[in-house]
Amino acid sequence: MKFVLPCYRSIATVAIAAVAITGVTSLAVENVKLGDPSLTSGIPGAGPLQRAEIQKFLSNPANHVELVVELPEGLSAGKEAVFIPADNPL
Repeated sequence: MKFVLPCYRSIATVAIAAVAITGVTSLAVENVKLGDPSLTSGIPGAGPLQRAEIQKFLSNPANHVELVVELPEGLSAGKEAVFIPADNPL
């Protein structure tokens, strides 16, 4: 029996990554701007998502880097109001 997730790849990526990353300490850091399409691009490919594709995606350390989010122009003026608790697991 094949393992197939009949859902959108980007949604599956977010759900799988959220479960897989819990407790993982990331050493790398990547700066990203909120709204950048790479944040919601998901697992590459088309069609139903296969177990091998999920494992390949999760085995890539680049998919587990800590993100430093920059606000887009117009919202960046309020960046001082953003608060992320130190004990935030994500």
